[in-house]
Amino acid sequence: MTEHEKKITEAVEKVIPAVVSIAITKEIKDITKDLPLEFFRLPHYQEFLEHEIEHAPKDEKGRIKVGGGSGFFVSPDGLILTNRHVVMDAHASYSIVAPGEKKYEAMVLARDPINDVAILKVKSQEKVPYIKMGEAKNLRLGQSVIAVGNALGEFQNTVSTGVIS
Repeated sequence: MTEHEKKITEAVEKVIPAVVSIAITKEIKDITKDLPLEFFRLPHYQEFLEHEIEHAPKDEKGRIKVGGGSGFFVSPDGLILTNRHVVMDAHASYSIVAPGEKKYEAMVLARDPINDVAILKVKSQEKVPYIKMGEAKNLRLGQSVIAVGNALGEFQNTVSTGVIS
């Protein structure tokens, strides 16, 4: 293993405990409310919709999983940084799956549509591992970067590298 690879693997191992999956779920009534009325006029659409709802992945509260993403804890009290596009649906519920299969309900505290950033807070008093935030002013063009996440909220521990451009 090269020195560069060693630094990457050490950095990944350091942050993995703070990386979380975000499950996006909705109540059936909220999903059907969002559909255009024309869909309900199509032949056999109601039967198709009922079949899809019956077989859709659901959470423990019976809500239908409609998407996922990832984020990471930025404080020991459960603040999570993610992308706004992951939590942009105000009618959805957001659940967090942390390493060790720990599950938390979360609420969205802020959404920034310009910078595509959002902040969530888990509903727990438990202390969590977190990543200390750095400062953008210390970054330099061409510097190596590592992205660690759970792509689509399903694939655990995805890692990619690149450069600041």
